[in-house]
Order: sequence, then C-alpha cells, then structure tokens
Amino acid sequence: IDLGGHSWIGRVDYYDDAIKVIYEIDSIAHHTSLADRLHDARRDAAAIEAGFAEVVRVPEEHVWYDPPSVISAVRRARIRHRRAA
Repeated sequence: IDLGGHSWIGRVDYYDDAIKVIYEIDSIAHHTSLADRLHDARRDAAAIEAGFAEVVRVPEEHVWYDPPSVISAVRRARIRHRRAA
C-alpha cells in the first residue's frame, strides 16, 4: 500500500485505515543493519508527521514462528487508538 501525507512516504505492508496505524513486517535481511534502522526511523517519523497514528514494526520471524504475538500487537494498537479517537 502506498502512503503519504503532503508527499509520498513509501509502500507499507499493511495499513489499518480505521485507526490510521501502519504495520510493517521487518525481515532480518532488510531491517537489521544500522543504516536500515536509521532509514526505518526516518520513515516512521515522516509517517507520524504526516498524521498517521503509529507505525507498528513486527519482526518477520514472529509472523512465521509466533503468530499469537503478532495478533497481540495488532490488538494492542487497535485498543490504544480506538480509545484516542
């Protein structure tokens, strides 16, 4: 999903339009080096500045090996941001 505020922020893995939360699945290959983490932090900050409520980052291995933790992360974000709305 392509998202942006005044300008394009980037393509994200999932966007929950009801609460304006972005979910990103971070692979070891593309999100663990210092440069990757700095890029992710800048992009997350740009998303918040553009009016998105939060960026939830989920390690890829949790998707494959610990799905309940991913479900919990999504539920917690939905509770946080529904209360704020």
